[in-house]
Amino acid sequence: MSYFKNIAKVVKANRKAKGFSQEVLSNEIGNKNGQFISNVERALCSIPKKSLNKMSEVLEVPVETFIDAMTKDHKTTLINATMPSFGNKMLSKNF
Repeated sequence: MSYFKNIAKVVKANRKAKGFSQEVLSNEIGNKNGQFISNVERALCSIPKKSLNKMSEVLEVPVETFIDAMTKDHKTTLINATMPSFGNKMLSKNF
């Protein structure tokens, strides 16, 4: 199962800091699905790679912030898939 909690926190915190609704942010990055940002913020999915630059521009956050969060999520996903008992210990450390 994929892990998306780090990117969820980054998107939600920065969206709120800009005062955008989920629907407005979704439209601003070119996504027609108003539910998209809600899904990201609930850690159900991540941001498509093709949308990273636009998300960075709209929220005025360095793209590296999103890349770092997605990298942590990917690492957690891999650890959980290959070493489940070790992965649970790592999750509590929130690397």
